[in-house]
Amino acid sequence: MLKELRKIGCGFNQIHFKCAPCDGTRSSGFNPDATLGNGPILLCQNGYSSKKQLEDTMAHELIHAYDHCRYKVDWDNLYHYACTVVRATSLSGNCGMINEFKRGHFFNR
Repeated sequence: MLKELRKIGCGFNQIHFKCAPCDGTRSSGFNPDATLGNGPILLCQNGYSSKKQLEDTMAHELIHAYDHCRYKVDWDNLYHYACTVVRATSLSGNCGMINEFKRGHFFNR
């Protein structure tokens, strides 16, 4: 994702990430209006149970960053917002079968 962001003129590196404790209702976030010091990508330091989950979450938030830079997402437009959420969720691995089983989402027959 970092390579793809650089290709479109939106380089990201470690200063674009902020790690902080969160209240438990989320594990990350993307703020398109953040200054670099605050980091447009928030990673909640208490929000991950594995390295893989952290990596998937970083990919998810970087997809939001890509969409914001490349497609000029209007974050107040629910269609734009829904589109980037669906893209980020499906492309980042968040919807993988193993993740869904860990969340308790499985079929009972």
